[in-house]
Amino acid sequence: MVIVNTEKMKLKTFKDLEFNPHPSGRGEQAKTNLNGCFICVNKGKDFECSFDTFELYSDRLKPFSKVKRYATVTQITTHMVYVQKHPKK
Repeated sequence: MVIVNTEKMKLKTFKDLEFNPHPSGRGEQAKTNLNGCFICVNKGKDFECSFDTFELYSDRLKPFSKVKRYATVTQITTHMVYVQKHPKK
């Protein structure tokens, strides 16, 4: 497991996401904008996730898809930290 130390930098991580009911009514969703990067994390029956993974949407995911299926908490935090440290140009 990779541990991302964000205490000194005050960067947002998975723990900072606030989940609300998804508009479909069949899950939960958290949305945020970090340095101009839209991030949306979904969980529930309508999404490609499991009991401990999530569906991550981000306009900074590569190469061809904007969705990462079955993303772990660590993968989501790592992506959030990356987009905060590397703003869009």
